[in-house]
Amino acid sequence: MDEDGIIKKKQLLQQKYEVVGFLDNSVEVGNDYYVEGILVRNPNDILKFPKMRVIIMSMSFCDMYNQLVALGISQEDILFGMNEEPAYDREEEWIHDSKGHFRIEDNKIYLDFNTVKYQILNNEDYKEVTSKYLRSQRGNLVEQIQLMPVKPISHNFGVEFGKAVDRVYIERFIKEHKRYIKNDVMEIGDNYYTKLFGSEVNNSFVLHVEGKGRNAIKGNLATGEGIEEESIDCLICTQTIQTIYAFEDAVANIYKLLKPSGVALITGHCIGQISMSDYARWGEYWRYTPKAMKQVFGKYFGMQNTEVFNYGNVKTITSMLYGLCAEDLKAEDFEYHDEQYTMIVAAFVRKENKSPNPSYAGENRASRSGEVLRRI
Repeated sequence: MDEDGIIKKKQLLQQKYEVVGFLDNSVEVGNDYYVEGILVRNPNDILKFPKMRVIIMSMSFCDMYNQLVALGISQEDILFGMNEEPAYDREEEWIHDSKGHFRIEDNKIYLDFNTVKYQILNNEDYKEVTSKYLRSQRGNLVEQIQLMPVKPISHNFGVEFGKAVDRVYIERFIKEHKRYIKNDVMEIGDNYYTKLFGSEVNNSFVLHVEGKGRNAIKGNLATGEGIEEESIDCLICTQTIQTIYAFEDAVANIYKLLKPSGVALITGHCIGQISMSDYARWGEYWRYTPKAMKQVFGKYFGMQNTEVFNYGNVKTITSMLYGLCAEDLKAEDFEYHDEQYTMIVAAFVRKENKSPNPSYAGENRASRSGEVLRRI
């Protein structure tokens, strides 16, 4: 179930109806209680409520309907929450989009789709009817997917054809925070984004595992090599964190590297193919959900100083996995973000202007291995 969808539906139902009570079979008769100031009772106590309409919200709506009728509630007073906007999950959204409507006729439940109607006797009937009908409404998408090849057209993120799809999201995140790219700035691998988005940059440094490049520092985020404490105002660290096995050590060293009030701009894949060049050289180990990114950086920087963003949807993910480039998609394809299909997870973190976080203090991290280069 979509928790956000449930909350939104609950809020809109409470705007449309005056909710005076909840019915819950798990509540023992006589042991009613309150949730958010609203009384929760066993359905067998229904007659203790004044005469009113009952909205069935349970997926076991057939059993609930029969129970209510047996308790003396008339069919005219029974409504189905699945008829109410908004839809709380994708299945209900499909039903709404298909003009599906639950109704009662001669004390029987029917699900109508325009001119087609199905009698629903139980939950198994409902699943069979909706599955059959919805399968018929999917158009030619299934056939299109069935015809797709099992191999991508590019194993290199589509960069042979144009900009990699994930870079659209990465650059959007960096651009949205470009005001922080100033003073003493460090970037991993090269200083491409520092030059592209930075302003008032006094010193531009590159942290490189082999020390290659102008103003490059030979260093390693995991071991702490090349990390000078409280020396950087802004760190740009894109697509690096997943290549570091000891990633929590890297987070501790990012904290150590930043000056008080300094910030770091971090990105990593949640869903994405393995970069085989990275995989072969120093490894690619992890994928991060938004919650994971929040937890690991929040541990060192504080939850209040850790802001996490998710980018992506099933279309852009599928396109990237097949090796399409950003130019193959429309601009609007990048505007919808679905947390369930997160391609890029990004974190904006700020070091508080106070004494260092004790989470890393005094620990010997130098013996652990890890690399810092990202895919460029």
